[in-house]
Amino acid sequence: MPGSLPNPIFYFPAKVAIYSLAGWVLNKVYQSGPNPLLFGILRVAIGFGLGFLLLFAIEPLTPKPNTTSYADYVWLGSTRLLVWAGMIWFFYERKNVSPLRLFIVVISGILLSFGIDAAFAWIDDEFSGMFSIGMC
Repeated sequence: MPGSLPNPIFYFPAKVAIYSLAGWVLNKVYQSGPNPLLFGILRVAIGFGLGFLLLFAIEPLTPKPNTTSYADYVWLGSTRLLVWAGMIWFFYERKNVSPLRLFIVVISGILLSFGIDAAFAWIDDEFSGMFSIGMC
């Protein structure tokens, strides 16, 4: 959504809810883990925090405002890789590491994150910017 940002009134609670559900599923898979709501809140907070930090790091690579470039995908992909890998390792894998399971769960988390954003972009297009706010 060039030129706009997701409306935090809809976007943050939706992401917390979906990531909390993911935390619940992970707790079932690993048979332990943090409170799913805590997992969802941390996933959103860490993701947005690290995303903003990395955004400033790649800003010089972006060609011009309001366009999508490869740097945008590097930014989104690297942020998601770092957050998912870090959270899965910290909450679930550090006591009993399984490289294949870690890989599958991290890739699934990254795909979930891209899926959430794609769904919000589609809904935003269908409802004429209802779920986004313009950037100043």
